[in-house]
Amino acid sequence: MKQLLAIFLIIWAISVDADEFEIFAAGEFGQLAGTFHQIDDDAPLLLIVPGSGPINRDGQKPPALGLGVYHKMANEMAARGISTLRIDKRGSYGSTGAIRNSDDLRIAGYANDVRVWIDRIADNRCVWVLGHSEGGLVTTVAMRDSYAKVCGVILAASAGRGIDVILQEQLTRYTRSKRILRKIDNAVHAMKGGDMIDQDDIPITLRDLFSPVNQAYFIDWMTYDPIAVVQNLMKPVLIIQGDTDVRIKPKDARNLARALPHATLRIFDGVNHVFQETDLTFPPSDMPLSPLVMDEIAHFILSEG
Repeated sequence: MKQLLAIFLIIWAISVDADEFEIFAAGEFGQLAGTFHQIDDDAPLLLIVPGSGPINRDGQKPPALGLGVYHKMANEMAARGISTLRIDKRGSYGSTGAIRNSDDLRIAGYANDVRVWIDRIADNRCVWVLGHSEGGLVTTVAMRDSYAKVCGVILAASAGRGIDVILQEQLTRYTRSKRILRKIDNAVHAMKGGDMIDQDDIPITLRDLFSPVNQAYFIDWMTYDPIAVVQNLMKPVLIIQGDTDVRIKPKDARNLARALPHATLRIFDGVNHVFQETDLTFPPSDMPLSPLVMDEIAHFILSEG
């Protein structure tokens, strides 16, 4: 019986991936790349906008093992009759050539790429857009100019407070040293004011995070108030959040929901930042995504569509 089950799962996995193919779009400064997972021509279409950091279209930092969160999500949506597009961010992986230099790595640039992808795949139908983590802000910024081609938006583990507040909150969990906490506070406040910090004034363990390139990115990011930006969304909106997420908190989701009275808010018990049912900070890569979360996303798309 176990052998038959294993064979069935292998066949199911192959069939789910059978209609995946690479797709390209002409970005602002070069070619953008993604993976299109097509069910059929009439299936609803979901664009997955990735979160922050050096992750690829699958939600991984190679050479990570197993499937990344966005690849898993694509498979889950396929099983529920929804096509997906997952994308490499400008300047990385398949979209490496889509920037001129690091100055092109800004929220507005990522948002522009979301608009490019929407135009690329919309045809005569609208597109659903899911923004995960930082991708939630990128998505809401993009909606300013892509409104007509969007069916609705899913904000998944997306910040409802400024990144300066969240960054301090995240970093202060990892140290009790008053000296380091003071340096973190000084660095965040300086960047919030638009100023760079000398590397000598940054704790050694945080110098990669606060490299000059990253500081410039944080300075740009801190100019955005997610609540002010999200208020422009009048399309259907689903806000989803796990209560074991150590990066973004349920209060962020509630803040977003208060700014969007028409939105649907769902907070899931025991679900982490990448939609797994666990309270582990570093869960195993083969852990599946929460079926409750995947059902909620699919239900929202299929019922609103």
